[in-house]
Amino acid sequence: MLLGTLLILKYANYYWKTIHEMVGIVPKEEKLIHILVPIGISFYTLQLVSYLVDVYRKNIEPETNFLKFALYTSWFPHILQGPIARYDKLSKTLYQGTKVTYHSFTFGFQLVLWGIAKKIIIADRAYLFVNEVYTNYTKYGFVEIVFATILYGIQLYADFSACVDISRGVSQIFGIELQANFEQPYFATSVKDFWRRWHISLSTWLRDYVFIPLGGSRCSKVRRYINILITFAVSGVWHGVGLQFFVWGILHGVYQAFGNITLDCREKLKEKISFDWNGTLAHIFKCLFTFVLVDFAWLFFRATSLNDAIQMIKRASSNINPWVIFDQSLYQLGITQREMYLLICSIVIMFIVDYLHEKKVEIRKYIASCHIPLRWTLYLLLIFSIIIFGKYGFGYNAADFIYMQF
Repeated sequence: MLLGTLLILKYANYYWKTIHEMVGIVPKEEKLIHILVPIGISFYTLQLVSYLVDVYRKNIEPETNFLKFALYTSWFPHILQGPIARYDKLSKTLYQGTKVTYHSFTFGFQLVLWGIAKKIIIADRAYLFVNEVYTNYTKYGFVEIVFATILYGIQLYADFSACVDISRGVSQIFGIELQANFEQPYFATSVKDFWRRWHISLSTWLRDYVFIPLGGSRCSKVRRYINILITFAVSGVWHGVGLQFFVWGILHGVYQAFGNITLDCREKLKEKISFDWNGTLAHIFKCLFTFVLVDFAWLFFRATSLNDAIQMIKRASSNINPWVIFDQSLYQLGITQREMYLLICSIVIMFIVDYLHEKKVEIRKYIASCHIPLRWTLYLLLIFSIIIFGKYGFGYNAADFIYMQF
């Protein structure tokens, strides 16, 4: 029932238009089915499904207090974009009562500031370039489309992780711990590793409530690959309306299935090639290759339709234009040269922070341990960076958080 309601609310107009187009009739705008979709329905629907399934499996006891259950369902910081909370973890901190301490406030405040910085300085600035190219892709060639797609992958990460950081930070201020939803996904060395790091709450939800019930990996190889494809197809359908999301999901499923199929062959090939496959160069290559695969899939995710995605690929393949790198035309696509340099520097800083996290450096603890003058200098530096370098002002409308549309 929950999933049926979600599908109806999200796909009603899509089905309606598809049926009309099949019979050669394009429905007018006033004849479309207009439904007000509740904010955050995709996230708390999955949250409620996990609760019902866990109760059915007797993994948790059903909550008999309606107010407590309502609090778990509607905890405000994460209701819009997650992370998708599990009852057995979130309920403990929500119900037992917590105190707002100096430690929880400062740590939460740091996370909120970092999230706002990523959103306003990086994501909203990258959006201008990405939106220009994806909206008017017929005017551009290989370089613009590739660069816009790379920027979109970064924009999406900065935007989504920013919202989750703000949600987790606000919750932490109140003494509530939400799970981390990202673990440096662009440092992944394979697509499988990427999904262990990206949107972790959704990845684990799909694993526990779709992949494993289908049979998981405890079946024949062919059935396992089918299970993988079905799981990622579900992910695509959940993310958005349109065939482009379905193709995006299937593409990730194909990546993982192909990786499993060719694993033995690749291992044998490594043995024959004299190279340090555990060294730094090999690690960098794996990260870059994984990013290329993931970023190519993001093209379908960002395109407004499957046809647009295909036409963009054709356009990029047929119009090779390396000269635009040197003729300053890239600085006329939504952001100026100065803003481009600022964007690149900001992205580098974000990835340096991610690299430190990857190396298990606890930055927030380090900042909290600094003397007050240094600590507040760092806080004020970040606050003024947001104020000075944030992308907003006259003639600019801040882009919504990307995952709010899902």
